[in-house]
Amino acid sequence: MSSHKDYHPNGQLKEEGNHKNGEPHGKWTWWYENGQKWEEGTFNGGNWNGLVMNWYDNGQKSSKGSFQDGEKVGKWAYWCENGQKIKEETYKDGELIDSKKY
Repeated sequence: MSSHKDYHPNGQLKEEGNHKNGEPHGKWTWWYENGQKWEEGTFNGGNWNGLVMNWYDNGQKSSKGSFQDGEKVGKWAYWCENGQKIKEETYKDGELIDSKKY
């Protein structure tokens, strides 16, 4: 396994994670140029696997949900930049089976 880091032109960390057999593996994290976290999740065999979180550049959550072998599963939630929840979706085997807007 090899580690990977990349930086924004301003020197802030841009992304960090590991590769296994040339594919993303384990926890990966991305950041905005301002240092705020942008996205974080886990890969297995090059596919998203497990919880994935996204944030706006102001630090507010933008989405949260899970993957299994690269497909969306379970409940996903989405928020506006002001922190207000705007939508929930439910997935099964990568297919959207329910959606609710607020």
